Amino acid sequence: MNPSPSKSAGRPLRRRAVSLLALFALASGTLVSTPAPAHAAPTLCTGAGFAGADVYTVAVSTSEPMGIAYQSWTVGDVNTDGRQDVLAANASSRIIMMMVADSNGALSWSNHITVDRSPSDIATADFNGDTITDLAITSDDGNSVSVLIGMSRNGKGTGRFLPYERYILPEAPRGLAVGHFDGDRDLDLVTSSPSRTMRVLRGTGDGTFHQAAAPLSLDYSDDILWQGDPWVSTGDFNGDGKTDLGFGDYNEITMKVQLGRGDGSFTSAGMIESGLYYGHPTLADFNGDGKTDLASVDRYTGRTFTLLGDGRGGFDRRGYHTAVGVVGSALSGDFDGDGRIDLVAAKPTAGEVAVVLNDCTPAPALTASPVTSAGDGPVPQTVTVAVPDGGSVVLLDGAGSVQETVGVDGQGTYTLAPATGVITFTPVPEFSGTATPVTYRVGDAYGQQATASYTPTVTAVPQPSPTPTPTSTPAPSSAPTPTSTPQSSSAPQSSSAPQPSVPLASKVAVGGSGQVRVPCQVNTGLLTECAVTLYSADSRALPLGQGRSVLDAQDAAKTTTVDLTLNATGRSLANRLGGITARAQVSVRPLGAEQSVTATATTRLLPSTPPIALRPVYFGSGATTIDAAGKRYLAQVRRSLGEVKQVRCDGYTDDTGSASANRKLAARWAAAVCQVLTAGTKAEPVVTSWGESRPKASNRTAAGRAANRRVQISLTF
Repeated sequence: MNPSPSKSAGRPLRRRAVSLLALFALASGTLVSTPAPAHAAPTLCTGAGFAGADVYTVAVSTSEPMGIAYQSWTVGDVNTDGRQDVLAANASSRIIMMMVADSNGALSWSNHITVDRSPSDIATADFNGDTITDLAITSDDGNSVSVLIGMSRNGKGTGRFLPYERYILPEAPRGLAVGHFDGDRDLDLVTSSPSRTMRVLRGTGDGTFHQAAAPLSLDYSDDILWQGDPWVSTGDFNGDGKTDLGFGDYNEITMKVQLGRGDGSFTSAGMIESGLYYGHPTLADFNGDGKTDLASVDRYTGRTFTLLGDGRGGFDRRGYHTAVGVVGSALSGDFDGDGRIDLVAAKPTAGEVAVVLNDCTPAPALTASPVTSAGDGPVPQTVTVAVPDGGSVVLLDGAGSVQETVGVDGQGTYTLAPATGVITFTPVPEFSGTATPVTYRVGDAYGQQATASYTPTVTAVPQPSPTPTPTSTPAPSSAPTPTSTPQSSSAPQSSSAPQPSVPLASKVAVGGSGQVRVPCQVNTGLLTECAVTLYSADSRALPLGQGRSVLDAQDAAKTTTVDLTLNATGRSLANRLGGITARAQVSVRPLGAEQSVTATATTRLLPSTPPIALRPVYFGSGATTIDAAGKRYLAQVRRSLGEVKQVRCDGYTDDTGSASANRKLAARWAAAVCQVLTAGTKAEPVVTSWGESRPKASNRTAAGRAANRRVQISLTF
């Protein structure tokens, strides 16, 4: 038996021994499948805390030749009960043992299988899409990767596996990991070997794999001294949704990172240094903030440690260490169903595994409440919203975009002081009533966000009534009443009121940042203000933007321009396919006058943006014409095109047939699509054929080939 381990802070360590003679009796049957527990929601924590451990030991009879050294470990739900189980591989005896988790996270040895090669590493996943856990095994004495398909009964895994495929590699594989590397939704495998090479086997979704022709082109250099015991792990380090690689040696304190591009290739992103010697690390979200973290066990101290990911490819050095007395690989999974990711430390040479439950402190829930204010007249109003420690607050416009200020046409402007959480509403002079609310969003240091609204109300200030002038009764007089002569007045008369016109073109191009130039013509010799407001021409009359300009006396009867910038709604609508019809309302008044005169005109706002890519048109295998679904789609596009300068059609095929024939077929498809879209228009058709040279999916599956037979459309306005 192994010596008793030391006790850690928090929960005491406990050792549990199971006789292998009893294990073999258990191994004669299938795994017991208990009802799946309700999955707990992920718990967001203030950190990742691990305290105490349960240590499970296999007690071996002295007459048993199998030994107790388990060189590689992994986790997987082998009996489909919703909880993660533990699998351990013994290289010398060529067996894989299984430990099943109960609802409290406790493990019990339950089954084993025998394989025909010495396993150097193991991994689990559903490789063929039947929801049953399968098994992949590397073997360095056979230079191979074997895939075993999980067996089921009544939709539940039995813990037994059928040999399915074996792939021979040029070098002896040692490490093994699973991930999505090429963006086709099928799980892939990656191996690492002592010869400083790594290979990707691309999955097809049916349990089979295709070996890459060459090993990964990775920069190992001498910063990682592989000493014959390499490991590899997978995770999304920088939050871009693509699987990345972390790899190193059991005897090193560094992990090298390669960021995935999503097409099966990778780019170097440097190293992570922990200050502790890694065993095989595990990658998971331990504090529930949606970012990949790292956990491992120091090979020389037996302490678990965590490095919290920042979501940008880096890791914080904060660590929550627990001495578990078990040195070796680290595994992760929710073993007790509480929504927190737990740790398992596995000792290769002693047949021990320690379950370390995550007891992190949940982060306080973040909430935001609606706020209101009220005030008289055009006086600014303010409210203060609570900003969490280490958090932030921002304003959102109607499109949900973060803005420094948010204006509401005809009402006023919202501004925010982010440091203090003070939101100010400054109404325009003529506005009264309840303003359109603005949305604000608060965030905390743990990544939580909450939104609420601020609604101000403005009360009009009544103007003082003029004091009535007393009427005097003239005394009777026989003197004649003098006749007064009216004095001339310099105030503008109605006959000289400015008469605006809007010489607006039928189409106006929108600048890259949403700038629009609208002409304004005024027939007056006075210093005059010209204000332009754009609205959508439909029944919604959505405000799109506004601007002002002043014409001096020399500009009388001349046309000037008003430069305005579209608001978020205007930019969004104007940059969609074909632009938007807008109504320009021009209002002019002499400066100092109280009343204005308005005129309106309509125009088409057209985007001056880079080419817009549309959904492709797909073709059947061997097809030479556009099918009915493609024709309906192109008819919809044609109806909404508006004024387009160029239609580009790029044709692609799968790899069925010769390259020359595929180039011709792709050109025929592209020409047919461009013909439908440009016939009877002034748009320039541009046809390009790529044949089979640029697949967007694997040609090894029917779904991949169907995705590759397409014509990509892009429009330039």
